[in-house]
Amino acid sequence: MRKDLVIIPNDEPGVLARMGATLGAAGVAQTVLTEAGHSGLKATTIDQITGFATTEDKLDFNLAAGSATNFLAGGVSSGVTDALTNANTAFDGTVQYFDTQVAGNTLVFVDVNLDGTADMAVQLMGVGATAFGDYIA
Repeated sequence: MRKDLVIIPNDEPGVLARMGATLGAAGVAQTVLTEAGHSGLKATTIDQITGFATTEDKLDFNLAAGSATNFLAGGVSSGVTDALTNANTAFDGTVQYFDTQVAGNTLVFVDVNLDGTADMAVQLMGVGATAFGDYIA
């Protein structure tokens, strides 16, 4: 069973939502807070987030903030399995966040412990890509 994503609007801390949650209205910055083990690595276990607006909303994995060093945009992958393979290839002990587009959505893979292997992923529905500034500490 999947665990919950905690969605914390910047103006209303503590809102709890189920996986597949929709973020609030456009123009109101939101932060999605999640940790290792809260989302899986398979198509059936990856939490989905709708309504995410890059550069406006933020992802918080309780890790380092995104930077030009620890974030890699991975282009397009053919499916979840291909995306996971691409992420694991990119994770080198420095890269902690990897995003790739699959069928018009963005998959964000996270190497929590920097061991070179993806530990979790989230899917941002309808998002073309993210930027390192979307990841906060």
